[in-house]
Amino acid sequence: MSLLIYGIYIFITRRWKHRFASDKDIQALQAKNPKRKNYAWHRLAYTAIIPILLLAILSGLCMYKPVQFAWISGLFGSWQNLRVAHFLTIPIVLGFVIAHIFLSFRVGGLKMIRSMFI
Repeated sequence: MSLLIYGIYIFITRRWKHRFASDKDIQALQAKNPKRKNYAWHRLAYTAIIPILLLAILSGLCMYKPVQFAWISGLFGSWQNLRVAHFLTIPIVLGFVIAHIFLSFRVGGLKMIRSMFI
């Protein structure tokens, strides 16, 4: 629920223009400034995880209530495809978490890692 509220907030305030990856981030990956590169990687990772999370939520809903969401589960073709799509999102999200911790450590060190958990 909080993810939905946050999504609506970002959409209404137009903060999505600054939160998601753009052409400038692709160019920053080729720059020599390491700080700029790190922030570009962060934006790219955050932008890439959104469709993965949407896939996890939609496929999870379809597995939980297949009759009520038949029109969505029909997009996956079969029950096996639905299960595979849902369970493939787990290692992808795990990889995102590991990459996020690694990038945060590179940008802010141990102090930033502590601030994520405390």
